[in-house]
Amino acid sequence: MNIKPYSLLLLISFILISSAAKPPPQEYQLTLKVTGIKEIKGELVIGLYNNQKAWLKKGKEFSKKTIKITAKKESIVFDNIPAGNYAISLFHDENMDGKVNRSLIRIPKEGYGFSNNTRVTIKAPGFKKSSFQISGDRDEIIKLKY
Repeated sequence: MNIKPYSLLLLISFILISSAAKPPPQEYQLTLKVTGIKEIKGELVIGLYNNQKAWLKKGKEFSKKTIKITAKKESIVFDNIPAGNYAISLFHDENMDGKVNRSLIRIPKEGYGFSNNTRVTIKAPGFKKSSFQISGDRDEIIKLKY
């Protein structure tokens, strides 16, 4: 078999270009807008989850942010989010102790919220009820409940 050098070069180039032709994974921006903040003090603690098994488990968030509250409405941006299914849980940590303070009967004393503004009944909503799809840049609005 007699392969000319330029043919070999063309073949190698084609193989390299073909293997590199896979598009990079798409990443998007998620902008969370939080409304209903009662007092301008403390922090918002936000957990962004990307699967049901991790939902509401501390340290299992896809991304977590804590921001100082400076206004009655806050915007938080999550960059480089791959396409997929996500849900958000957040709370207003007024006394900055890192946890949701509760009454004797376990009702939260500090503001909280979930994506899709899902309601809390006896317990926190599930991942499925709170989840939404990211397939492009997206805005989510959550109104805190107290």
